[in-house]
Amino acid sequence: MRYHYTIQTYDDLRQWATKFAEDANLHCLVIFGWPGSGKTDRLTRALEDKYVITIKGRLTAFQLFCKLKEYKDALFLFDDTRRILKDFECVNLLMALGEHKMPKVIQWNTSTLPMKAQQAADDADDNPNEVITRSRIVLIINRVDEENEDLEPLFSRSVCLRFAPSKEAVHAYVGEWFPRDVRSQDIYDYIGRNLAAIPIADVRDYTKAYTCYDMDWRELLHQSWSADEYLTTALAVVNDSTIPVGRAQVDAFVERCGGSRAQFFRLKNKLMPLTYKPVSKSHRLVIPVQPKTRSHGYRRVLKR
Repeated sequence: MRYHYTIQTYDDLRQWATKFAEDANLHCLVIFGWPGSGKTDRLTRALEDKYVITIKGRLTAFQLFCKLKEYKDALFLFDDTRRILKDFECVNLLMALGEHKMPKVIQWNTSTLPMKAQQAADDADDNPNEVITRSRIVLIINRVDEENEDLEPLFSRSVCLRFAPSKEAVHAYVGEWFPRDVRSQDIYDYIGRNLAAIPIADVRDYTKAYTCYDMDWRELLHQSWSADEYLTTALAVVNDSTIPVGRAQVDAFVERCGGSRAQFFRLKNKLMPLTYKPVSKSHRLVIPVQPKTRSHGYRRVLKR
C-alpha cells in the first residue's frame, strides 16, 4: 500500500501513540498489522488522559455524524472497524476529519433528518446538517483492502503505520504486563521456547493458556499454532536450514502439502519473523510525484 511507514518495535508504536495524543497537527493516524499484537493497548494507554471516544463494530454513516456532533472536539479511536471502511459515506466523513486544517466543517447534506435530531438542533439554535469540530481520528485495523480505491484519498490524508513486530518483540512485550506467578511463568517460558514453531505470535495465546491452565493448555496451544496446514508447512520449510532459499523451498512446500508456488510465497510473506528484519525501501512512505513535462526551450538546450 502507498503512503505508509513500517515500524517494528513497541517503543516506536508508543512514540507514535504519544505523538497523536499530544500533536494537534497529526489529524489522522492509521495503524494496521497482525491481530493480537497489542496495537489497541498501546494506543489506549497513550490516550487514557484525553477526551477519547472509542468506536468498535458496526456504525452507519448517520450514526457517525451524530457522534461527531454530540462529542465535538473529542479524539475518536476506531478499533478494528472494517465495516466502516467499506461504507463510502463513512469514508467521506473520515476524509473530512482527516483534513489538515482546524477547525473542520463536517456536513450531512440530506433533505431531511430524523425528527428527534431536527428538534434537538432547533432547540439549540444549531444547524442540524453541520458540525464544526477540532476532532482528530486514529484507526486501528488488522488488514487493509488495497484493492479499494475509495480508501486512497483517506490514506493520503493520514499517517499510515504498518506495525510489524517480530515474535521475540511480542514475547518481550507480553513479559511487561503478564501476571507474576508460577502459572504465568510456566506459560511464558513454554511459549518462549517454542517461538520458532509459531507462525504468528499473538498476545491472546498467553491469556487463553492462563485461562485453560487446569486443562491440557500445551496441546491447545499447539492445535492453535498448527490450525492452518499450509501456513504451518510453509513455516517448517522456511525453518529448515537444510533447504536452500528459493526454488528448493517451493519444491519442498509443494511436495509436503500439495500447494502451489504462488501460495508458498504468499504464506511466506504472511509469517511473522522470529527476529527483526530490516525495512525495505518499498515499505517506506511513497509520495507520488507528477512527471515533469519538458518545454520546447528545454529541448533546444539539450540539442545544443
